[in-house]
Parts: sequence; C-alpha cells; structure tokens
Amino acid sequence: TCLAAGGDVELHILVPHPEAARRALTISHVGVSRAREVVVVDVEDRPGVLADLTRKVARAGVDLDLVYIATRNRVVFGAPDIEALRTALA
Repeated sequence: TCLAAGGDVELHILVPHPEAARRALTISHVGVSRAREVVVVDVEDRPGVLADLTRKVARAGVDLDLVYIATRNRVVFGAPDIEALRTALA
C-alpha cells in the first residue's frame, strides 16, 4: 500500500522475509528507510468483518496507526504496541 502525508510518500510492502526483501531492494538501488512488524489476519470476505476486528482492538485499548487490506482476504494492522495488538487480535 502507499501512504502520503504532506510531501512525503511511504510505500509499505508486505513481505514474509524482511531481510531477503531488504537485500533484493538494495541490489536494485531502492532505499529502505525503515522496517516494521505488523499483524496480518486472515479474514472471511463478508460485511462487518473489519468492524468486528477493530472493535476487539478498541476494547483492548490498543491504538492503531496502520490498517489496510492485502491480497487473499487478509487485513494488515500496525500499532505502536505490537504485542498488545497481537493479543487483542488473538
């Protein structure tokens, strides 16, 4: 996914092996400014599933700073407290 704020643009690439991806990007002369861990949830394709998940996160008191839909019915979540997020979504 791509996020823009002001004049900055951030491309978020979801990969299973971050170090391998970093090496491949470096070889291609693409800079990596940062990497972060996220929680990926496989979901059923039905109305309300995102609302159900975000309610669980809200009830746990976890602040989200990233949410997007990935391929194959997956929702990607990011939060400053990744462990609390992981627990809330378990």
